[in-house]
Amino acid sequence: MRLDVSVFKFLRNEHFRVLIGIELGMRNHSIVPTNLIQKLSKLKHGGIYSLINSLHKFKLVHHESKPYDGYKLTYLGYDYLALRTFVKRGTITSVGRKIGTGKESDVYEVMGKNENEVLCLKLHRLGRTSFRDVKRKRGYLKNRNASSWLYLSRLSALKEFAYMRALYIRKFPVPRPVDSSRHAVLMSYVEGAPLCQITYLEKPNLVIHQMFDMMERLARHGLVHCDFNEFNVIIDDNHKVTLFDFPQMIPIDHPQAEEFFFRDVNFVKKFFARKFNLKFTRKVVFPKEAVQNTLLEKKDIKNKKDQEEQEVQQQEEENNKNEDKKEEKEKITTLIPKFQADLDLELMEEIRKNKSTRIAKRKDKWEKELEDGVESYSSSSGSEEPNQLENENKSDEEGENESTSENENESSDENESSDENESSDESENGNEENSNTKEMEKEKEKEKENENENEKHEDQEQEHRIHRKVKRALDKKHNNYKFRNKRKIKGSRKKNRRETSNNGLF
Repeated sequence: MRLDVSVFKFLRNEHFRVLIGIELGMRNHSIVPTNLIQKLSKLKHGGIYSLINSLHKFKLVHHESKPYDGYKLTYLGYDYLALRTFVKRGTITSVGRKIGTGKESDVYEVMGKNENEVLCLKLHRLGRTSFRDVKRKRGYLKNRNASSWLYLSRLSALKEFAYMRALYIRKFPVPRPVDSSRHAVLMSYVEGAPLCQITYLEKPNLVIHQMFDMMERLARHGLVHCDFNEFNVIIDDNHKVTLFDFPQMIPIDHPQAEEFFFRDVNFVKKFFARKFNLKFTRKVVFPKEAVQNTLLEKKDIKNKKDQEEQEVQQQEEENNKNEDKKEEKEKITTLIPKFQADLDLELMEEIRKNKSTRIAKRKDKWEKELEDGVESYSSSSGSEEPNQLENENKSDEEGENESTSENENESSDENESSDENESSDESENGNEENSNTKEMEKEKEKEKENENENEKHEDQEQEHRIHRKVKRALDKKHNNYKFRNKRKIKGSRKKNRRETSNNGLF
């Protein structure tokens, strides 16, 4: 399909939102229904139909009415999405002529962000009539049974960009990788011509030696090209060889790696013998030691990964422990006061009620003790006075009977003496009562002090019990809160797996 960029300037952001919605819908649908496109593009109802019609007019979208009404992306629409990402990143400013075509890609000349910077844009187009057996021969799908050609083109582009970047870092003669998006790979422009288009070489031995050296070097680094031929090699005026086209590369521990290696060697020998009448006698050796080394390296990598995972797990456990300790401290500093602010009111009311009941009981005790003390004192003092009076009356009666003969003057003297005796007895009884009341008051003060101390101890014990109950309740709440957080984290992970990313197609 020819890349026509003339329509690109007429498209708005809404058109690209519709294209991205169709791209996301094609992850699970071969034909995306219009209702799903409307949901994924998040546009107002009614405006989406005009946008889809314009995209269909420009052949960016293909329409099908069976088994239901829906749309799917074409390679041109997928090209436009890749170009838009490059334009936003600032890696491309304009698109030029087509440089070449292959069985699975088209190459275009492109201008970079700097002046006079020429780049190459390679658009992967798997699924052509001449190259439809790629699903069986290449391991793009792995365990999947079916997928669209757009998705396979995207996988091949990602694979090629990854291999090109790794080889460029190790100073292999390959183009410089610039950027990649979806099924497009952007690389530097290499001056020269493909080997298949060259009719005459001054030094063909130099070229073939460079090619075989490159094949052996790739094998020593653990890779086999699997398509090393005259179509994938560029030669400049100085007979320098550059290699490209890497999506079919395999690791050297592949069961058919040695077979593919010698197949490439035979293709190169046949081409030079046919076109340049060159008979090459050098033996190209497949480095079997590299296979063992790669296997050992993979084992070492696995062991390192396992060690790193163990270290990460240990760090996570330590971090969790530290977080638990921090949470406990925060609970002590922040959570407990908050819960206590609600609980203290109820607890204080209960304590006040208990104190009021205690005080009432104590008052009743004191009143009873006072009543008992007054009654006991009154009973003791009252019993002595009547006995004295009875004795005095008896003595008076006896004196009167005996002294009937005495004079009235003597009787008056006796009455005066009896009055003096009674006044003296009353003064003595008053002093005794004052001393007893003082002693009672001192004893009551001591009892009050002892009772206050006992009350303080009891209040402190009650407060300690209450704080223990509060801590137990808070610990239970904290454990429930942790369990809920774990469940929330698991649920958020499942949701994140289900969510779709706007960067990729599938």
